[in-house]
Amino acid sequence: MQKLTINREDGHIAKSLPGQDHISGLLFLVDSDSDIPEEFATEPFQPCSDTKTASSLGLDTETPYGIQVLEAIRLNPGLSLYVGFALRTDDYAAVADMQHAAGGNIRQLGIIDTEQISKANITALQAQATSLDAQWMPLSIIVAPPMTDIHKLPTQLASSAPNVSVLISRDIEASLPAIGTLIGILSARKVNESIAWVERCDTGLTRPIFSDNTPYDTVDAAVLETLDAERYIYLRTYPGLAGVYFSDSHNMSDFQSDYNTIELQRTMDKAVRGVRTYLLPQLGRPIHLNDDGTLRADILRHLETTAAKAVDDMEKAGEVSGWKVTIDPTQDVLATNNITFTIHAQPVGVMRQATVNIGFVKNI
Repeated sequence: MQKLTINREDGHIAKSLPGQDHISGLLFLVDSDSDIPEEFATEPFQPCSDTKTASSLGLDTETPYGIQVLEAIRLNPGLSLYVGFALRTDDYAAVADMQHAAGGNIRQLGIIDTEQISKANITALQAQATSLDAQWMPLSIIVAPPMTDIHKLPTQLASSAPNVSVLISRDIEASLPAIGTLIGILSARKVNESIAWVERCDTGLTRPIFSDNTPYDTVDAAVLETLDAERYIYLRTYPGLAGVYFSDSHNMSDFQSDYNTIELQRTMDKAVRGVRTYLLPQLGRPIHLNDDGTLRADILRHLETTAAKAVDDMEKAGEVSGWKVTIDPTQDVLATNNITFTIHAQPVGVMRQATVNIGFVKNI
């Protein structure tokens, strides 16, 4: 009997995510040209958002770099990812080069470094982030340096580097720090969400070890507390709970800073990008005034609504708790040609600790 059979196949096409919060980068710094893969010799920064592209670029499970790329894709199949290779320099110029190559769209950049972490490195990385921010291309940087002894990591690195975080651990089955894992999880989360959210951020890794090959479960609790206080990020487990998780979402800003975690910095970066998007087209517009020189009510309403659009969208998405935009109607626009806006956004909190009081009572 004649028969035609048609079988539907699943091509496993990664679905694009809305917005641009997921646009990420992985930058591998090397010490010599010979360490740069052939596929990146003439094009050092390339898009690589799926396994097929990774394979074509020589980034597969047979290479340490490829493992990091595939980890990011595994944890967020819908991310947009750029991958780069560059010679290491003390000023980390490759950070700006990669962001420019990506059109300024990278929101979070993971870096595998070849030099141990230091105050100078943190300062140089923050300088790159600050310069990019001034060009309206803000990003969060997570650097993963080599490490020889967990007990000899430098202290007091945190001061004024809200755009820089330091990752110091990896999975037991990998040779490089788990930067791909972190970027995958970070890019999948809303800007206000911590990468250490236990319910949502299981890494799927096997066993955490520090970058000096010390297993996490052999490290004294006091040492772990010191590492956390020094604002390093590492992989950890919880007794009685399956899975491997990130310890926290610290950056190298002072603990008292308004921007002392990755999610707080990402939230503000998104707000700044959004406010600029809506307000930039308003430059050069006519501003009509009342007889006494104050801003007219209809002009105020328009400008306040326009300036608030980005943070209002963020509130609807649950990325900020609330917001307020104010414009002083008495400011002298004729003299200054300038209008000053004040925008306050209320961040979303994170439950980092929980205290439970439990016991028996005679009556409920």
